[in-house]
Amino acid sequence: MYSYAIRFETDDTPGLAVFCRDLPEFNSYGDDEAHALREAVDGIETTLSIYVDQRRAIPQASPAEPGELVVHLPVATVAKIELWNAMVERGMRKADLRRLLGVAQNTSDRLVDFLHASKIEALEQALAALGRDLHVTTMDTVPTEYTVTYKKDGASASKVIYGMLSDLQALLVLLRLEGISYQPSPDTNVWEIASQAGLSDLSVRRRQLEETA
Repeated sequence: MYSYAIRFETDDTPGLAVFCRDLPEFNSYGDDEAHALREAVDGIETTLSIYVDQRRAIPQASPAEPGELVVHLPVATVAKIELWNAMVERGMRKADLRRLLGVAQNTSDRLVDFLHASKIEALEQALAALGRDLHVTTMDTVPTEYTVTYKKDGASASKVIYGMLSDLQALLVLLRLEGISYQPSPDTNVWEIASQAGLSDLSVRRRQLEETA
């Protein structure tokens, strides 16, 4: 519901610019893809603070489009989103939340402050006071090893990529590693882009990595 899809864009300057369709106010930067993904969570939380300052409901995430990667937010951040949206739905202000919970103003303010850590128990109690239950579900997140083989300028090559990706996303990562620029869109055809860049015979082999104790 609040796992936002982001996209990377490049230009003549080093690094990657990061944008999010569902949060137009969001923009971030990374030296490379891994760095950009790490910075994306902080950037999204900073953007969510803008919605609170402007007393606007926070939008739900839409499905990822080709060329986008999904960012999974911390449980406490998602709980704060639900709490804030419940307040907006009821026309409540922070002072109203303070009176409802019977706590100090700074305590209630922090419950909807995305730049301040809050205990999940406090968020659960606040949601319960507004008639909302907090449920946490888990899913397997064992990373996968993708071996992408291809030919470039007639020579065979391969790259190993790790993560929790679809085959398409693994190929998109390969394009970036090869320095191939493209503009992601719903019509992005990764095979055509690779072919135009001189890559051929692309194939992806997946192997799920075992968790170690």
